[in-house]
Amino acid sequence: MSPIGRSTCIKCNAIVKQQSTNKNPIDIIHLMATRIQRTKKEMGQKPRNQKFTFKKPVSEGIPWKKFSEIEIQAILKHHFEILGFDVIWRHKHDSANEKGIDLECIRKADKKKIIIAVKIKPLKNDIAQVLELTNSRADQKIYVHINGTAQSFRDLSEQYGSDIEFWDPNKLEEKLEESNLTLILKINNSCTSNAIHDITKILEKTINTIPKQEFPQPTAEVMETLWGMKNRAVSVNKCARMTQIMFEHPENFGNLNNNQVLDLVLWCHDHISSALDSLLDGFKSQSSDMKAIIYHTHKVTSVRSNWRNLKFFDLGLIPGNVESMIGETSVTLTDNDIDLHDEIPKEKIDDNTSTQIFKNAAGEFCAIAIWADALEDTVDFIHEGCMNRIFLPSPQKVKTDKMKEIQRRAREKKFTLPI
Repeated sequence: MSPIGRSTCIKCNAIVKQQSTNKNPIDIIHLMATRIQRTKKEMGQKPRNQKFTFKKPVSEGIPWKKFSEIEIQAILKHHFEILGFDVIWRHKHDSANEKGIDLECIRKADKKKIIIAVKIKPLKNDIAQVLELTNSRADQKIYVHINGTAQSFRDLSEQYGSDIEFWDPNKLEEKLEESNLTLILKINNSCTSNAIHDITKILEKTINTIPKQEFPQPTAEVMETLWGMKNRAVSVNKCARMTQIMFEHPENFGNLNNNQVLDLVLWCHDHISSALDSLLDGFKSQSSDMKAIIYHTHKVTSVRSNWRNLKFFDLGLIPGNVESMIGETSVTLTDNDIDLHDEIPKEKIDDNTSTQIFKNAAGEFCAIAIWADALEDTVDFIHEGCMNRIFLPSPQKVKTDKMKEIQRRAREKKFTLPI
């Protein structure tokens, strides 16, 4: 890294570290964007000559070890279909005659053939699959392994698999960048997405469980909790909206490479997750009164769109959900799309990939904002119901007062003398 780039990294990291403890996510993102623009003016350089780094992500990244072999095969199938290949899923459709080949990919434009085998943790006995790949005809042979390999397998693979590419998780993520699946997988498995899924599941369970009591009288603790939820929901909503706008205009960032863009996306996700963690804690520790309030609020307001939009945020490519997401679906590309992909120089493909990452990231943050907006409305409806309960008379009191009024009028009518 050049001295200028190193200086920029130190300044950005120092500011973020100094301000992150007392600023909300919106201020922090705005601070970083402002600092980038200021640095450009101070140094009189174009952004492509500078390098920016961000703090270590909170999210663990893609949890490859939690995916099954069939799910990894599905992800690879989707990847090569995006790149213009017709994919035969041998392992799933004809496992008895697969001959060690899980996926067979053929592209009509250039007749290129790729064969792929996937194993979570290859052992010595799995060398037979390597031999079957070696003896098969293809332009490219790939063996994907996730959880390391046994030493005996490595010794034999060096001897028999000289024409095979061995992809570990790092190599796999590098290759999946060509189809932007690396970004999608990292976002789907981020702390932000996990918190959203957990909150949605808790809400769904609450509104489907009939409480033992009617709408209870809200306590000061309930009102304070609701106010905190409202505050956090607004933070998530505004932060996601601002981040969406930022990623819709990648020209403001200069020429960042794919890894820098991915780091920036995850950095923003991690800051949004700080607000979501507070929300999640509130939902996890909700009292029986709060559960009853949420249930009865949903019962009255179930036709409103906020409840539907809470389910708008899709689970995505997470362990246990890949097959239902991808399954037998395939990406359809026209001949023009395939020819265009083959003719574009590698430098242009890299530029387009970076631009596509910005575009996809903007869409993901838009989905978060829609969900957060729905949650904000939900908390508003709950709060409104509580306020009505506190300041408006109860239905029983209204009924009693009405009965007293009827009786009063009846007495007045009975004793009124005719004129």
